[in-house]
Amino acid sequence: MVNEISSSAGTNELLNQAFTEAQSLQNPVLDSARQQNILQRQQQISQMQTLTEMETAARGRTEPRLDAGEIIDFADDFRDTFSQLQEAADPLLDQSPIAQPVWEERTVEISNPDAVTGEAEAGASPQELELTVEELAQAQEMEGTPLPADDPEAIAEGEFEFVVEQGEIEETITIEVEEEDTPEEVLRTAAEEIEAASPEVEADVLITDEDEVFLEVRAEEAGEAGEFELRDVSGDFIEEELEMAAEQEAEEAEVAVEGLEEGDDFMLEGNIIQLQEGQVELELEETGTAEIEVAPDTEDIGEAIEDFAEAIGNVQEFIAEQPASPNLEGMGARLENVLAEREDDLAQLGIEIDPDGDVIIDENRFEEAIAEEPDIAEEFFDDAGFQPGLALEADTIADRALTEPITDFIEAEEAEIEEPEISPPEDFQIYNRSGQINSLLTMDQGELINFVM
Repeated sequence: MVNEISSSAGTNELLNQAFTEAQSLQNPVLDSARQQNILQRQQQISQMQTLTEMETAARGRTEPRLDAGEIIDFADDFRDTFSQLQEAADPLLDQSPIAQPVWEERTVEISNPDAVTGEAEAGASPQELELTVEELAQAQEMEGTPLPADDPEAIAEGEFEFVVEQGEIEETITIEVEEEDTPEEVLRTAAEEIEAASPEVEADVLITDEDEVFLEVRAEEAGEAGEFELRDVSGDFIEEELEMAAEQEAEEAEVAVEGLEEGDDFMLEGNIIQLQEGQVELELEETGTAEIEVAPDTEDIGEAIEDFAEAIGNVQEFIAEQPASPNLEGMGARLENVLAEREDDLAQLGIEIDPDGDVIIDENRFEEAIAEEPDIAEEFFDDAGFQPGLALEADTIADRALTEPITDFIEAEEAEIEEPEISPPEDFQIYNRSGQINSLLTMDQGELINFVM
């Protein structure tokens, strides 16, 4: 007998039918031949289900090319390599969230460093000027009359009060001199009290070759800003006992800056000149003339680009050493394309990419190009206007590598699974609509299953 079963009903329908027939086996009325036929049919359906499951499992199964330990090592090296690329790219980006853009770094070149020294903050405008130091600022200084170091009678016994005044500071100091106190002991006490009252004043006890001692008080800061006053309040400790007198009055420096006016273009305080609202600071060391240039720090920029070039080379080398992976190779190809697209631009900066992908920097040409047109160099690496710069592209590639799952960059290979041998059950045939015999695994809707009941 031939039964027609649509394959669209699926294996589950056959299993349900088999379950119903299994219940029939418990019916004692059925003859033995009928029971035997039902058992054979159940075996055929079970075999068909097993073969179908094996076929499904065999399709698309993959296994990683690396074992667990190798995957961990790969992940560590992968993250280290691309983290280094991102860290090297960040200083070359104007909007870097984690690093000061190296393009903003400034250096101060001075033709006569004996006369002037200086420094500039990041972001200061490039500037050239000529400075002549005519007179240095002088710090106020007072000295007392030398007294016998060990003579208790050199300073009168009693209690004295005097004031230390400097800027907004005004402190009253009390000194008690007892009969047995020596001048050295009294002066050291006074020096300690003066320094504690005004941190911007230094006080020392000096000893002469004749074993005499005297008090020296001086301002730490030169010019009028450091000016101070010692004034008696009760007793004559400053004027009479120590005979303190001015050794050096506070004086401002005298300078001339070509083309600039004090107060409008620069500020002078003591021996310090501030330009660009304090972003550039020059310190006067001695009289003389110096040419000064505030410029991009080409040395730091060059080091940053060399570090970036080395990081790119490390990424290329890492990719080349790994098993083939479409995603990993794709990133390497993108990086090479970015380098190739900017080859002419980089050449203007004295930067060359050799056939192996290594970056070579002509330092003389590079420093000249950076000094003349630093903005153009920045565009090449950061933002070229119509397209992202080289460092920005590299940062994007590194960011993708560090944010996507590591498994996306590990190539997997198909498992070598032997195809199961499919043998139809005895007396079990499947026919397509043309009447041709088909395989179990190529069943289509409307096909016939023929088995003997």
